[in-house]
Amino acid sequence: MFLNCHTYFSLRYGTLSEEELIDLAIQNKQSCIALTDINNTSACLKFISKAKEKK
Repeated sequence: MFLNCHTYFSLRYGTLSEEELIDLAIQNKQSCIALTDINNTSACLKFISKAKEKK
């Protein structure tokens, strides 16, 4: 499981989009991933919907 995963919604901490983060987990054969954006929850709903699509 990848921990400490930030999207670009975590200003100064993340550089990936939600979809890029999910694709990276799939490429590395991870079955679980946790979105841990800092001071922001804007990516949460899109992250969940994209993860369900790519399941």
